[in-house]
Amino acid sequence: MSEEQSGACVDAQGTPWSQDEDARLIAALIAGTSVNDIAIAHRRSRGAITSRMERMVPPAGSR
Repeated sequence: MSEEQSGACVDAQGTPWSQDEDARLIAALIAGTSVNDIAIAHRRSRGAITSRMERMVPPAGSR
């Protein structure tokens, strides 16, 4: 399995997330796209994707 297939491609590592990238992440999640496929599309690690997802969802009871 290549780095790109495993979602290990990290060309965007350390770069800030744009509003457009956040919107594409949300759309991909709603569409049921796998974290691995999202990581490849965003050229970020799977860990970066899951971390961003966690930051976008407020903790339970925080409203």
